[in-house]
This record gives sequence, structure tokens and C-alpha cells, in this order.
Amino acid sequence: MTNLKNLSSLNVSMGKDEQIIGEYQLTYSILLFFVKNQFYLTNKRFIVSVPNVMLYVIPMGANTATYPLRNIAALVTVSRFKFFRLVIAAMVGFIGLGLLASGSGGGAFFGLLLLVLAALLAIESFFVALKLQAAGGAGVFHRTVFWEKAKAQAIVNDVNQALADV
Repeated sequence: MTNLKNLSSLNVSMGKDEQIIGEYQLTYSILLFFVKNQFYLTNKRFIVSVPNVMLYVIPMGANTATYPLRNIAALVTVSRFKFFRLVIAAMVGFIGLGLLASGSGGGAFFGLLLLVLAALLAIESFFVALKLQAAGGAGVFHRTVFWEKAKAQAIVNDVNQALADV
């Protein structure tokens, strides 16, 4: 089921009597469809490897965090909406429409490119996040694209089952 090589590549070693229950991958964003969030569930910990992204488009490695199951109060999925990102998408779209309407060869191509970028930004303004609530009260969000909400909910269900077994 799970490739231990993937877990060792994150420099995470297994503890005594620790067994991997599940391994999951979720897409980080539509713009970076090839970059994945990685989640591992063991009988003792929840391990997360999320990408570092600069300016929403440049992947810069990943951060790995481990959360002992005893320190997790809850894990839930939440749908999020970024209004400011949608406003930026609308402005970029209007600029793209203006360039497309100008009719010049180079301007029309650049206008079409801006329209595609605006559409991607508009889609990116809606996303799903896994919210990990620590026992101390702090919440950590791990985002994914909205069409992977069912996969995110499966992770939540598996972690909550593991929490009940602890």
C-alpha cells in the first residue's frame, strides 16, 4: 500500500511499533498541478509535506511537519474563498478584453493570455483546506484544489478514525 521510500525521503524515521496506515497526495493548486501535498498517517502520527511556493507560481522545495495523534484535537475540511484574488482576476480579465478588442496582432495575443490567466486566478480563488486543530488551540491550514474535496474528506475520516483508536 505505502512506499516507505517516500517517507524516508522526507527524513522522517519510523518509531518503535509505528505502522503506516495511509498515504495520500492532493494537488496544491491549479496553476501548479504537478506539485502535490503529501500526507502520511501512521498509528502514532500524522505527517504532512507541503510545498513552499513563491508568488503562487514558483515551487521552492517543501516543508515537512509531524503531528503526534495525541496532540491533534480535530481535523476538518473547510471551503475557502479569497475575494481579493477574484477582484484581481476580474481586473486582469478586463485588461485582457481591452487588449483583445484593440485588434492588433501582438495585443490580441497578450489579451488572450491575460484572459486565460484571469480565468485561472478566478478558479484559484475557491479552494478547500484541511484544517488541523492542535490540542493547544492553534489551527493549521493545508490547501488543495476544490475538486479534490472528496479525497480531503477521506483523509479527515481516516485521521479521525485513527484518533478514536488512540
